[in-house]
Amino acid sequence: DSESITVSTKLGLRTAAMIIGETVLQMPAPVSKGQLSPGQLVTLIGKEDTSGSIAAQSVLITPELGRLMSAGRSGRRGGRGGASTAAGGTAAGPEPTLAFDTERQPGIYDGITFAVTGHSQATFRVREQLALIPLPHHAEMTTEGLVGEIHLDGRPSIITIDLHSLRSNQNFRDQYVRRTMFPDDPAATFTLDDVGSLPSSFGEGGEIMAQIAGTLEIRGVDFPISFNVMAQDHGDMITIRGRTKFAWDDLDISPPTAGLVLTLGDEVEVKIELTAKPLR
Repeated sequence: DSESITVSTKLGLRTAAMIIGETVLQMPAPVSKGQLSPGQLVTLIGKEDTSGSIAAQSVLITPELGRLMSAGRSGRRGGRGGASTAAGGTAAGPEPTLAFDTERQPGIYDGITFAVTGHSQATFRVREQLALIPLPHHAEMTTEGLVGEIHLDGRPSIITIDLHSLRSNQNFRDQYVRRTMFPDDPAATFTLDDVGSLPSSFGEGGEIMAQIAGTLEIRGVDFPISFNVMAQDHGDMITIRGRTKFAWDDLDISPPTAGLVLTLGDEVEVKIELTAKPLR
């Protein structure tokens, strides 16, 4: 309505106040409230007080996941943080075409939003043992379905992965992920509240190594997770390569199984490669 937005989340309905002159609506460029429609995937970023009320600082409108991921490959993105609802229905109105700042110089971060582009990729690798085959091998699933926004000025950074777009060399494995593991939860989202202070060498275009700790939301539950990253500021883009590992138990997920035919290792290796461009 004119003063609030209510979203349906895994924790039930949540309502946030929309403050005239303060709450920003974006998709991901700023848009009007007329772009909202019931059933959309939206992200609320704001502070919650002790009574459970939320003051929305921004509302990020994300188109339907299928359209979102294909759009991301041409330079659009979305994300989440705070509370989100599963995608359903289509986005209202035309989707904006993002304009990138091709003249930005390394080291300029205040007020800059870096949009994750379609040159990004996530790879998941796990040890797999098939019956009647004496030696184990590693199964890999890859996706370019990453969208999100990165901030290097103290604001939250949000990256969303389309789990339903994961592909491997086995159709059975791909279908298992979509239909059995994540049938109703097609997205996993990593949120980094604040990247912290950056080394001076990064602002000068040098490659840096660091460890970042954030929150992974998957199947409606938040889990802490850390990445070892290598990053570089090229001016017209930033590139980030991250690696981490997790056990199935860490994310409260039962390991995939096919009875006596297949067994998987306890540990999953994750590799993320991001290319993000500054918005004009």
